[in-house]
Amino acid sequence: LNATSYNSNGIYLGYDGGTAKFSIKSASNSLLWNGSTLSLTGAVTATSGNIGGWTISSTQLTGGSGATTIGLIPGNDCGTTWSRAMRFGW
Repeated sequence: LNATSYNSNGIYLGYDGGTAKFSIKSASNSLLWNGSTLSLTGAVTATSGNIGGWTISSTQLTGGSGATTIGLIPGNDCGTTWSRAMRFGW
């Protein structure tokens, strides 16, 4: 743990202004917990999971269910967007 204060380069775990805080930071990437919000700067890679009602798989991003499902499939150009049973190539 070589950072001397919150949000400085290195790893910090401690109290700042009476609030427990955590930070991992380099010149270009960071993971910050300020006591109420978790922030990430840098790339995020995921091949499975859920974020905000969207389902992530290794080949597509989908949201909704049944007749109200919408999805994104990467591919040539801008990929493929689909809604319900309809597909639109972009």
